[in-house]
Amino acid sequence: MAELPPQSKVKIREIVQLEIEVTALIQETTNISESQDELNQVNTKVKKLIQSLRRKLEELKQIGEEQDKESSHVKITEEVDKHYYNLSSMQGNFRKAITKAQISIEKYEKSQLMSAEPKNELRHRQQSKEGLAKSASSITENLMSIAKMMESQVQQSRNNTEVLSKYLLPLGVILMCEKNQHCLA
Repeated sequence: MAELPPQSKVKIREIVQLEIEVTALIQETTNISESQDELNQVNTKVKKLIQSLRRKLEELKQIGEEQDKESSHVKITEEVDKHYYNLSSMQGNFRKAITKAQISIEKYEKSQLMSAEPKNELRHRQQSKEGLAKSASSITENLMSIAKMMESQVQQSRNNTEVLSKYLLPLGVILMCEKNQHCLA
């Protein structure tokens, strides 16, 4: 069997390191049970690592295509295929881990909602008061903005009316004079 070129060995080490990182994050995803934000952060990290892994695999594939020896080319192609299979398997495991974590988060949130502890109710009320205050502030700002827009539209209409009356009144007099053939102007 042919020996792999040094540059391909380095690339394979990088790929294996990325696979280990992705696998660790998949395991971390499986253990998330309370925070959707945490799940989203891990999800983003995994997606970035998977993109990086794909780039490294493409680079390794390119190295294999550039090989003069057919045996080196075949060996590198086998490595690329093996790692693509690993990638596919990791993506499936990641989807399963996300599903499991989302179910755990939903159960946790449901139990929090159903909990009859007064402390939690107070916390939820405080959160809702803060949310209401923010909503009220936002609504007030929007109403003020709408009022300013309406005021500018009314002013623009007044200006248009003044301009029209300024020019249409004399035009009306001229038209009446032409129709009656005499003008009192």
